[in-house]
Amino acid sequence: MQSRSTAIWVALLAACLVGGVVRGAKGQTGNAPPGEPGMAQATMSVDSALAKAEELIHELEQSYVLPEDSEDRYAAAAKLSNTVLEVEPLNVRARYLQGRLANLRGRPREALPLIEAYVNDPLGASDWYARTLLGDLYVVSYPQHAITQFRDAVRLAPEEAGPHAGLARAYVKLSNGEEAVDNARQAIRFDKQDRAAYHKTLAEALLLLDDRFDEAARAILEAIRITERRVRENPGETHFLTELKGYYDLLVSCRSQQFALYPDRADVVVEVIRTALDQADLDRLIAYHGALQTVELARANEAMADAPDLILEEARLNRLVGRDARAIEVLETLLEKSPSYQPARDLLEAIRPTMPPETKAALSSGSSGRDG
Repeated sequence: MQSRSTAIWVALLAACLVGGVVRGAKGQTGNAPPGEPGMAQATMSVDSALAKAEELIHELEQSYVLPEDSEDRYAAAAKLSNTVLEVEPLNVRARYLQGRLANLRGRPREALPLIEAYVNDPLGASDWYARTLLGDLYVVSYPQHAITQFRDAVRLAPEEAGPHAGLARAYVKLSNGEEAVDNARQAIRFDKQDRAAYHKTLAEALLLLDDRFDEAARAILEAIRITERRVRENPGETHFLTELKGYYDLLVSCRSQQFALYPDRADVVVEVIRTALDQADLDRLIAYHGALQTVELARANEAMADAPDLILEEARLNRLVGRDARAIEVLETLLEKSPSYQPARDLLEAIRPTMPPETKAALSSGSSGRDG
């Protein structure tokens, strides 16, 4: 529903921008001469344009999975802020939004001065979200500066999770475990989106303290649980697997440190072994996803698009990564083209026992039709 609404907005914005368009504070229009005969002028106020641009940017910033129309949203937000700057070249808020767009694109050096200027302007001085973004940009290289921004953000919005999480990360960078743990727990307390990263930060903070390995492991396992759910909900989004691998790497580090201190504890040895096996399973799953991408790329080649062995491998890999519905779809397509291809029938029969009765019946009916 959100994507459809945004698509309509993008179309309307395009009409405004082409028709020419954003009114300045005194009613002037940019790009199109005011009052030109015969021209139907779609207009939008500067504040409305910036509000819509900020809405689009915020949606992208908060997305676990980028929506299909994310490029359209990015382009619409960029065009809105650019059009405002054509009318008001010194508009601090428009430049701030361009900084956020740059940050989304992975260009922090470009983003930093634009977001700094907004925070240092009276317009943005009380914007907790902007201060949190600025702290995020500082935290890697200037954690002490980041703490100043995050503290101000906490003061402005004490029940928002982001500033507390930022403080926790900054204190981890400064090896201040106690402060990091306190703020990580606050972030988790106020979290409304079940973010795995907050539990990871808590684990990193606990590992700075003496003998808090079991607590740290529990925090990491919670991050793993959340991310495994994201993987199940978004099977095609392999970046969640990359996040999951990072959490397992941290868990291995935690267990290894614990084993170094307690080599004679059987329970620690068991956890080290189990973690290593779980990590190996995850590595295998990541390899399956990589192989599936290779097969899909190969099938994009017209010469191999209909190769039965390649199509069968695509179905098999889909099943291995937990995408049974997609595997069935691929097998049905293959059997339509090659009804007597027995390996495809065998794989379909192997999948059937795990499927609901109504789906089994539908597939059986479809197979009978092909056989006839």
